[in-house]
Amino acid sequence: MADTLLPGDGTSAAAEEVRNVATPEMHSLLLDLVGASADANVVYGTHGAACSITCGRYLSRWRQGDHVVVRDGCPAHRTLDERAAAGDQVPAVCQAGYACMQLAKNDTEGYCTKCATTQVCTVGTLVFGAEKNMLAWNKCPPGHRCYNSGVDHQYAIGPDDTVADLSLQLQKMRDMDEAELLSEFVRPCPTGTMCYDNEAADCGEAARMPLRVGWTDVHAGSYCPEASPGLEFCPPGFFCRDTKTKLPCPQGFYCPLKTKEPVIRCWGCPEGAETIPRLYLPLLIVVSLMTAAFLGRLVYHSKKKKPSDSGQKSALEPERSSATFSSRRQSAYQTFVRGNVAAAFDHKKFTPTDIFHRCGGNADEHESRITFARLNEVLQLARPKLEYLQRITNHHSGLPLDTEMITYDKFIVHFEVCLNMAANFDPSQSETEEIFNAIDLDGNGVVEDWELHHSATNDFLTSHQVQEMIKKFRKRNPQLGKKVEIKKENFVKYYHHIVNEVMMDSTCHPEVPGVDIAFRELHLTVHGTGKKILTDITGRIRARTMNALMGGSGAGKTSLLNVLCGRAFYGDVAGAIFINGVEGQIQDIMHCVGFVPQDDIVYGELTVKENFLYAGRFRLPASTSEEDINELADEIIGNLGLSRVRNNLVGDVVRRGVSGGEKKRVNIGLELMSKPKVLFLDEPTSGLDSASSSLVMNSLRNLVESGVTVASVIHQPRKFIFDLFDNIVLLGGGGRVVYQGPPDEVIEYFTSKGYAMIPKGENTADWMVDISTGRLSPEKVFSEDTSFLVEKRKFFSSRRVGNEDDAHRNRGDLFRKFREYFEALSAEKRADLVPPHPYAAPEKIEKASFLAQLRYQISRNFLVISRNIPAKTTDTLLIVGAIILLASIAEPTYLHVIPDTPFLGVPLNQIYPDGSSLPVGSPFRILSDVSTLPVSQMFAPFTTAMRWITGDIVQIGLITSVTVSLAALFTMSDKRLEFLRECSSGYDMDAYFIAVNVSGTLEQSLQMVLAGFVNACLRNPVSSWFAFVGNFVMLGWVCSSWALLFCVIVPEKNLVIVTALFHALMGLILGGGLAPFTFDKIYKSPRLNFVSAFFAPARYFIESLLVSDFKCLPEQTGFTQTQEATDFPRKFQSFLVRGPGTLDKNIGDQTCRGWFWAWPTMFTVGLTIRLYAHVFLYLVERSKKNKPQLSTQCTSSFSLNWRIVFLLVLLVLMQVTSILLIVLER
Repeated sequence: MADTLLPGDGTSAAAEEVRNVATPEMHSLLLDLVGASADANVVYGTHGAACSITCGRYLSRWRQGDHVVVRDGCPAHRTLDERAAAGDQVPAVCQAGYACMQLAKNDTEGYCTKCATTQVCTVGTLVFGAEKNMLAWNKCPPGHRCYNSGVDHQYAIGPDDTVADLSLQLQKMRDMDEAELLSEFVRPCPTGTMCYDNEAADCGEAARMPLRVGWTDVHAGSYCPEASPGLEFCPPGFFCRDTKTKLPCPQGFYCPLKTKEPVIRCWGCPEGAETIPRLYLPLLIVVSLMTAAFLGRLVYHSKKKKPSDSGQKSALEPERSSATFSSRRQSAYQTFVRGNVAAAFDHKKFTPTDIFHRCGGNADEHESRITFARLNEVLQLARPKLEYLQRITNHHSGLPLDTEMITYDKFIVHFEVCLNMAANFDPSQSETEEIFNAIDLDGNGVVEDWELHHSATNDFLTSHQVQEMIKKFRKRNPQLGKKVEIKKENFVKYYHHIVNEVMMDSTCHPEVPGVDIAFRELHLTVHGTGKKILTDITGRIRARTMNALMGGSGAGKTSLLNVLCGRAFYGDVAGAIFINGVEGQIQDIMHCVGFVPQDDIVYGELTVKENFLYAGRFRLPASTSEEDINELADEIIGNLGLSRVRNNLVGDVVRRGVSGGEKKRVNIGLELMSKPKVLFLDEPTSGLDSASSSLVMNSLRNLVESGVTVASVIHQPRKFIFDLFDNIVLLGGGGRVVYQGPPDEVIEYFTSKGYAMIPKGENTADWMVDISTGRLSPEKVFSEDTSFLVEKRKFFSSRRVGNEDDAHRNRGDLFRKFREYFEALSAEKRADLVPPHPYAAPEKIEKASFLAQLRYQISRNFLVISRNIPAKTTDTLLIVGAIILLASIAEPTYLHVIPDTPFLGVPLNQIYPDGSSLPVGSPFRILSDVSTLPVSQMFAPFTTAMRWITGDIVQIGLITSVTVSLAALFTMSDKRLEFLRECSSGYDMDAYFIAVNVSGTLEQSLQMVLAGFVNACLRNPVSSWFAFVGNFVMLGWVCSSWALLFCVIVPEKNLVIVTALFHALMGLILGGGLAPFTFDKIYKSPRLNFVSAFFAPARYFIESLLVSDFKCLPEQTGFTQTQEATDFPRKFQSFLVRGPGTLDKNIGDQTCRGWFWAWPTMFTVGLTIRLYAHVFLYLVERSKKNKPQLSTQCTSSFSLNWRIVFLLVLLVLMQVTSILLIVLER
């Protein structure tokens, strides 16, 4: 503190003595110094002398950013000469070391008072504002030493000085400008020394002071340049090993503010880098490669040859082949009969009836018989062919194979087909060569498997036999491999033996009994509404028959199908169902039941054969070999006429694939891969043209021939399709049966009940459906001489207007009449409608195990992903593009904010907001007493930088979480229908969900690795790149977890908006980076901490990126501490001040390896969310999965109970672990 200054009155003895000191010559020089005339009465005063404040010099008060200047205190508008001429007293001036201080309430007079050591007072120094402002004026500038008598004391004025000496000194002062004059009294503090209040101290000594009291080295990286008022921060781009040395940061390192040693490695940093550069070259390479891969994939697919171009010619091949089949059939038939019977007939075509009559049979008598020996007298077949004809005819007729005679009824049905087969049995070499030429459709000299399925062989071999023939060719030619390409010489060599074996084998297998389903008095009532859908339904679906469920809209066709196949979980079912004559439930034989939904739900990314192979792996017995599955797939592909497109992608709305009819057959084939005994279909011809519908239904007819029981809902079938059915179940309004029986008896039945004969041109199916709805009355007769369509339209219009009661009455009559008809049936006919004698149901099979299904699911998922690479690449490019945009507009990475004045890192007005000077003895008292250190302000450049950087990271976190979540939605939502279908078919739901987790996690992780790498190139983090990219991967894990949960519990139409809003809002509100809930507030509340950690996926991502980089900073930044820092106040630790990482016990450890503390929490939170999704998967949409209520299913499944218990225990364990990791300090 300066000496106490007492006011003087100017008349004391001391003042008089001072006046006498001044000689006349000195007096004149002093007048000249202040600009007064020679006769002015100027007093040269010392302590207590009177002086004037209207003239002299003063130093401006030191302020942040101001320069130290000297100003003239005399009024510019009135000089001393003017004042003297006016008779005014010329004021006195004070000598060096003194200042004229203004008297209270006096604007002109003052007194000389001694200046403090902290001030610089040259001759004529003034102070304004009276005593209280004495120390505020003429302060020695910070970072300088001041000398009132000049640096060399050459301007000291005393009684021993001569006039000549004084004149020389004052003349020099007059010739100086203000800056030069000040430089003579003020000199900068040398490097390594700090000066304040005109005192100096060693910077190195001051920097070591905090260590001596057990604090961290908060002054490390300090530097005292010339004219330093205190310890300053070593500037960015340099490192300062001590307070006297400043060196440029070496290449490959980044030196932020206050760096002592270059320890932060930096990719691409040049020497002396002040900011962290962005790495555009690797970014450009990665983006270019991704774009090139995307474009290359598109080009590849656009130029890729279609299967029809690679040896399969065109889509017209089957039609051409069909024409060939027909011509060969007629040729074979006519070849064997024309020569022997031509003389007996005038025409060239010979019908089976003609042949039967020629052999001595009587076509008018259905029980008339002929022998095969007599038949061969006409046909002249070789013995092997005759024996095969006898064998195959008896096989088709259901007779013992060695039966010698055949009735007319059997002959007329089977002769032509069996003769054609016999004609191709035991072929000669020339016939074999002819067959080869007919099979080789593309003329390349090689027979391929697709040609065997679509050639003349189909005229006499079934698809199963063709497949058996391919297998036998493979056995004889192991070099064939998977792709069958049989050369002509090998074909001619082996075909004779192979075709004979295959054709003989077909007659050796006993007929396998099918599954018979009978039902009695079935009722279906919808849950909740109590509405009856089915009422008193009684009937039977006989084994190995093709059955149609028909009726008008709302008649209950699909409901009856659902009841029969065990899918009516939306209602209460009453009545009895008999399986092979034994009362039971359809669930008892679900292992051999197939259900084909109306929609074609197949994997569009897979080929036809791949779809079949995966269906077989899931649904066939676990002991089935891969070879057997492959052969079954080939057989079904042949049976369904899909050989031409077997290697084509099925396709979907995004990619082109097979035709609609082919896709429908693929839909059916998926169920056939389980070798079902019963196949239910819901409108298999829906959306198909007549040709495709005929092909589909003809394929189903072939299945019936192979022993499958088929029941199908069908709407308005054409006549050809209608005639394929063996049994019709016709429902009327209200879900009652109005007819059940063969289709060829339906007209006879309804005409017998009073309905008019079906008019010409009318479809039988349409006619009977019209009757079932009650819109046709028994008494209505249509004339065949008039236009039926016009009459029908008029009749229907009149009935619709006001006769609904009549329609209802008509339907009631139909129900009653069928009941009467049923009760009046003979025992023989009734046997077709009642349960048969009991026989064994198919044995249950053991399907693929959980682990096997998991393996298949994962394999299929990755195959689907590989086929969706263009779409996945687009998603990734969108994520990467958003990150590039945000990172580009953000400022380059920095870990500090440059303070305006680097004294202790901050300006004085932040240390002392009131602007007052430092306490007495400062800066030395501050530097020697750590309790007075402005620690928080010293760390402010770094904590402020964290606050600014947080905003950039929040943006990246929000955009990334939203985009990756939306991309992750499609992992499961795109295959939602496929999943529901497979669940209803008995696939393991747990295996599916785990597989989705595995494949989806790897997919999102790859996306996040690319996104993280791109962001790392633009941000160039100073911490580990592994940790940086890993944080993106962990963010993807948590976000995709929420996406899976939303896929399970949120309706599909709301899925996108719910997901996007959730991640955006939770990230903004609870992410910790923005108000109101910042990290410091979150950690103060355990509940808020848990909610934030669990429901804000971006929270730990933001926190981890912040902590990882700032943990790399040295201890002098306040974020880290060494082991020597034993007593550093916890309240000053920057991480704890800002909040991130508060619960990490080792948050203060300095490391550039990254911060992994939050990763276990992120993993367990994500896993917990996925377990919740898994639990909800058991609870939602159970009817669509063909599952009863969970409680009902648990009572009948011990393994399901254990699975659910295990899942719940694991969920509770992970939930508790998550809570502990979130709220406990560790």
